[in-house]
Amino acid sequence: MAGSICRINLNLRAEMTDVEALARAAEAAVDALPAPVTERQRLVFGRIQSLVTKTSQQASASLRFANAQVTAFTAQLATDREPRSRVSDSLAAESKSVGSRRSA
Repeated sequence: MAGSICRINLNLRAEMTDVEALARAAEAAVDALPAPVTERQRLVFGRIQSLVTKTSQQASASLRFANAQVTAFTAQLATDREPRSRVSDSLAAESKSVGSRRSA
């Protein structure tokens, strides 16, 4: 279960990184376009630039959010496992103690 969750976390992070990279590439492509000449070109260019810029900003924010969620979830998994390990160690030690008393 934990292994599949880790793969999901890594996939989420990879997908968000890809989306953010694509949005940044689109933003750079728009910035490289020639300056619009006519009023209509300026209007279309402004719309495209606004859409791409907002998409890039949102993708970056989503990537930061996804990274924070993955980090928090991973930390929670580690915290959840820690008490179980202590209980398991305690039970194993107790079992060995009982076993050694029986054989004596």
